[in-house]
Amino acid sequence: MDYAPVNLWPKGTPQGEYSQLVLGPYDYYAIQYGYGYVGAATPTQELPTLQRWASRWADPNYRFASDEDAQFATGHSVDPRVMQFVLSSKPLEWCGVQTQMLHGVLDAVAKRFPAPGQSYEEARRAFTIPLTSYLRCATMPAHTIGGEYLSRANRGDPGAQLPFTSVSRYDEWYAMQLLDKRLFSDAAWSFSPDVLRRLTYNEASAFADGAWVYNPSPRHDVAVVQIANAAQESALSEMFAPLRLQRIDELGFKYGAGTTMTLADLFAWTRDGIFGDIASGAVAKAGPVRRNLQTSFAKRLADLWTAPRPGTPPDAQALARLQLGYLQRDSSAALRRPNLDELTRGHLGALATIASQALNARRTIANQ
Repeated sequence: MDYAPVNLWPKGTPQGEYSQLVLGPYDYYAIQYGYGYVGAATPTQELPTLQRWASRWADPNYRFASDEDAQFATGHSVDPRVMQFVLSSKPLEWCGVQTQMLHGVLDAVAKRFPAPGQSYEEARRAFTIPLTSYLRCATMPAHTIGGEYLSRANRGDPGAQLPFTSVSRYDEWYAMQLLDKRLFSDAAWSFSPDVLRRLTYNEASAFADGAWVYNPSPRHDVAVVQIANAAQESALSEMFAPLRLQRIDELGFKYGAGTTMTLADLFAWTRDGIFGDIASGAVAKAGPVRRNLQTSFAKRLADLWTAPRPGTPPDAQALARLQLGYLQRDSSAALRRPNLDELTRGHLGALATIASQALNARRTIANQ
């Protein structure tokens, strides 16, 4: 089954129904296949009709995918169109609109919540519910990186394509731009202080079945920085999963040069998005979200070089080493800039040290 979110659009744009109210074409299609009258005397005689019905997969109204095709974390899933909580066959464009709208909603919570006489937990709920939707769309572009469009049609079905079709290099580049803007940047997690100061929980508790159920959050506020970094780590873990790295490394065997991304693109685009402000001299303006992201990605590169996960292609290891060299060079150069505050200087020194230690690591490689 699909999982459909609320159909919400920004002010000034056409707004349809907020939720699905009637059955759609695929619902009737599935019902027909499961319960439609065939008029055959034996199960074998049913097959031609059932195969004819099933041959309509290429029609966008009747496409389907399995639950496994929506599990992106391990790198197994390939088709970026197969995703829960998305209301479009063009998820990049849809989520681009949604994240911009939802950021505005989150930043305006203080205008309406809480209502007079109500607990500030009302404001917390008004913030965390749309934040969940924002997180889904902010991390969604990672599914496009190294993706391929998958067809379940049989050969000879009407409109059938080959099982694999490339996601264009432009779409993959555009996905990375969305990640940079809506997930990796400090601006993506910058909200009104008046909003953030309202987001506490209610101290009220109750008994249930004789057990004390009060189990407060470790923090009284909403840990925006930690939430941001967890979402960033989730996206990066998907993008750099061994299976995905293998697939990106081998896309050139299936498609023409330059039509889809390469491993060099993946590492270069990610470096520019995460470490670009170090080389440009803007790192002093970075906040904790950005600094935490840079530190965690530096450690990820170090692990890719010194302790890669099983299945990581050698090309990815080599590129991780190259990126560590760039990081050591750029961080060391940035440290020589004048008027750096202590936190920025400490951060740059830590990044340079992570890169240096990984590059100078010694490891015994057993004979195979």
